[in-house]
Amino acid sequence: MKNIWTILQREFAGYFASPIAYVFMIVFLLGTGIHFAYIGDVFTIDRTEMRLFFETLPMTFLVLVPALTMRLWSEERKLGTFEVLMTLPMTPLQITLGKFTAAWGILGITLLLTLPIPIILSTLGPLDWGPIVGGYLGSFLLGGAYLSIGAFASSISRDQIIAFILTALMLSFFVVIGQNDVLALVGDWSHNLVTLCTNVGFLPHFDSIARGVIDSRDILYFLSITGFFLALNRFTIESHRYA
Repeated sequence: MKNIWTILQREFAGYFASPIAYVFMIVFLLGTGIHFAYIGDVFTIDRTEMRLFFETLPMTFLVLVPALTMRLWSEERKLGTFEVLMTLPMTPLQITLGKFTAAWGILGITLLLTLPIPIILSTLGPLDWGPIVGGYLGSFLLGGAYLSIGAFASSISRDQIIAFILTALMLSFFVVIGQNDVLALVGDWSHNLVTLCTNVGFLPHFDSIARGVIDSRDILYFLSITGFFLALNRFTIESHRYA
């Protein structure tokens, strides 16, 4: 645990030593805030809710998370510090978890910075906190899944731009496959295919939690996706270690 914390602190400091963390937070907060307040016409509708806010997050993460993860391993290999990192008295799993939790922490802090939105809304009228709590929980779990995929993509590429593109492509697959239009299209071919897409896609699981329906199966899904790609990340780093 101490080794994971050491790597987490190192990565966290690295994010804030460069513009990455600040740009990520500013762009995220401005983008979601403007869309929610103006494009979503939140102040003109007769109800106080954050449904529109959470609906935008899967696509927002799709654009921003690759920028947060592309440097995780690609930069180490490009700068030649990967070999030094692998000589430290730490296991590849500990290093992988340390890097991942640092990125997840940045994302978590960014989500916390949006808490003034529901607080302001609560002053405008009665607010159902169930979907809001579910939305934040779902967003954090969704973000973890995105980050694990991005970390894996970064581990298999020396170039940050390539890591960014790979991450965006893989995330697009998991997002698109669960969209209602895609489910309706494949429904014309096979009901089993609809079930498969629903189980694999991000959106059905995220939408369920964001509505306030916190099902253990949806939570387990996101944790499984995160664990699977972190395991792939660890395996890739292990293979590079002895290459």
